[in-house]
Amino acid sequence: MVKGKKWRMLKSRTRFVWLLIVVILGILITASIFIQYANSLILTIFQLLLSFGVFIFIFFSHRDPTTKWAWIIIIFALPILGVSLFFLFGRNKRYIVQFQRKIEQNLQFDYQYEAFVPLQLEHAEIYQQRQYQFLQTIAARPMYQNTHTHVHVGQEFFTELLTAIQGAKHHIHLEFYIVRYDDVTQPIFTALCEQARAGVEVRLLVDAGGSFRTLSDVVIRDLVEAGVLFAFFGDPQSLVLDSTVNWRNHRKVVVIDGTIGFIGGFNLGREYVFGDDKTKNWRDTHLRLVGDAVRSLQTIFLEDWHFSTHEHFASEQSNQYFPECTTVSTTDIVQIISDGPDTRKRPLKNSLYKLINTATQRIWLSTPYLILPNDILQALKSAALSGVDVRISIPGNPDKKMIYRCTQSYIEELIEAGVQIYLLTDTFQHSKVWVFDDEFAACGTVNLDYRSLLINFEAMALLSNNETIEQLAEILATDFQQSQRVELRGWKKRSYYQKVSESCTRLFAPIF
Repeated sequence: MVKGKKWRMLKSRTRFVWLLIVVILGILITASIFIQYANSLILTIFQLLLSFGVFIFIFFSHRDPTTKWAWIIIIFALPILGVSLFFLFGRNKRYIVQFQRKIEQNLQFDYQYEAFVPLQLEHAEIYQQRQYQFLQTIAARPMYQNTHTHVHVGQEFFTELLTAIQGAKHHIHLEFYIVRYDDVTQPIFTALCEQARAGVEVRLLVDAGGSFRTLSDVVIRDLVEAGVLFAFFGDPQSLVLDSTVNWRNHRKVVVIDGTIGFIGGFNLGREYVFGDDKTKNWRDTHLRLVGDAVRSLQTIFLEDWHFSTHEHFASEQSNQYFPECTTVSTTDIVQIISDGPDTRKRPLKNSLYKLINTATQRIWLSTPYLILPNDILQALKSAALSGVDVRISIPGNPDKKMIYRCTQSYIEELIEAGVQIYLLTDTFQHSKVWVFDDEFAACGTVNLDYRSLLINFEAMALLSNNETIEQLAEILATDFQQSQRVELRGWKKRSYYQKVSESCTRLFAPIF
């Protein structure tokens, strides 16, 4: 937290740049030595022993087989560099001591702030009861009924967020992956500073990796001098050699006075409304929550904030951060599912798998990246082959070409199974929305890729028995209408170069 030693975080960026230069020079020197002494017996033996040792470690680890093979190929194709990449990005989270401590801390926070009482609906069908039982057990978070939800898209989200910030009385908690200071977000920064000066507690938690180059030292200094409590999730100076560098906090959560919450795909930046030079246009979706389910968003924020700053919250403060909410006249059911290195059961991936397998009418999904773990891939194909209406909306304009090639590598086999793939015309589809029949829908931060489903800190709001489900379905229906559907016959005519590049990038899918 930037307070007291507030310049430590500001100066860390310079140290990071120098550290990055040293690492790059080290790789270049190692590569030149290897090339010069390629025939050296000692170097060859060292290379083989090192690669074989890491191979044994990967072979006996409890990983997805696809992930194992991806790392094995990288290590033997790029012996020295591959091993270095593995130790930075490939180690299992269970070996990271910090995350084990966070799991223990989370359990304490959950017990203190969220009284887990499983939701039981006597009028619900046995199908719904089984779904609720699974989702509550796997997510270890309650389902709440006293919560109203509303969908925001485009500039509307920033307008509603600004209004909520300006109306805060006690505290404002924001947690984002990417934060920029520009013409769209400037009013939000101004409002945060004004509220902090007025005595409102303002906490801003920003992922060190996602926002490393997006916030200037001047902007951070102005926030801190106004009284905003600012912190990075992860130390910026350790982004290269830190054992936690591969696990980023991709959550986008806002809590106002413990009664209003926001969760969805938006980060704070101009491109999330107007796009940029690469994407041209941008599509995103966020949910506004009012009511009891905000307790889960608050708990998630406080857990991440405590992990990053070690700030303790006294038990007598609970009423301030978790006030009794006014009864909301609704039968909506809302559950917040969080996932990442601070969980053990992979609740988001397993919830997605369960919802896909139990859908009988439709599965509509939107995602910026489509890089699927094998079990999710097979579940979607099986659903489509069973006659379920499976549609997936992906960007028409990509932001990362290599990752987009990997996304394209899944299109042919999905279409062959009956899955409909839509490219949102001239737009980067960044929203993360799921709709299953008329029973369940979700909106949050999870991309349909390995990184979101298996690596990063993420969160989704799962809705049931909720009018917002149809609103989300209507948004997706509009996206499908404005999209180009990929036809199998035309797709098979893509160039041989594209097919080869798709196959090559697919090998690295588990680490994207």
